[in-house]
Amino acid sequence: MKKLIMITGLLLMCLSGRAQTNGTEEFLDRYQALVVMVESEEVISDEEYKVFSAKFEELTGEYHDTYKALMTDDQISKYTELRTRYQKKVLDRTAGKVGEKIDSVGQNVIKGVKKTGSKVSGFLKGIFNKK
Repeated sequence: MKKLIMITGLLLMCLSGRAQTNGTEEFLDRYQALVVMVESEEVISDEEYKVFSAKFEELTGEYHDTYKALMTDDQISKYTELRTRYQKKVLDRTAGKVGEKIDSVGQNVIKGVKKTGSKVSGFLKGIFNKK
């Protein structure tokens, strides 16, 4: 009887460990699916970004609340790689938008300098030219 209880206990522990592994693997599969989806987009629209960002925040919350303590070192490494890949893609999107804004500001500065230069030139011509 004692042997049967020990075997049952060991079996339950093995099943419990297997369930945890499956849970973390399933979580990593969902996380990877998000990253692959984001990386497959050439250009991410604002609407898509909102959806991706919400899903990313949800999965990140799950990681910290549930899976972090259950993961092996290899799983944590994979999670960190996936998180970095997602952030890199989002950073590329953000950098592109910032670059566009910088270009826009730069063009406005150039126009302003040209107008100011024209005003100064006209002012100087008005002072020194005789008519």
